[in-house]
Amino acid sequence: MLDNAANNWLAMQQIAQMKKELAAASTPLEKAQMIDKWALVNEKQDYLTAIGIGLGLTQARISDLAGLVNFLTNQFISGGGKALQ
Repeated sequence: MLDNAANNWLAMQQIAQMKKELAAASTPLEKAQMIDKWALVNEKQDYLTAIGIGLGLTQARISDLAGLVNFLTNQFISGGGKALQ
């Protein structure tokens, strides 16, 4: 399961480092610690990505609404106060 998550969000360098650390782990406990470490890195990156996407979508909506208001205002003013046809 960790490999699937790693392929989604870990950078190639991180994947290489994870594999190196897992190969160097000599006991089941060390392997479990490495899996836990990289699962936490993956989760943190997933969380930060989700926040970034959400922030970007919010900013885009605000920009779109401001543009629409500006467009409609200019159409109304340039039409001499008449409603749009």
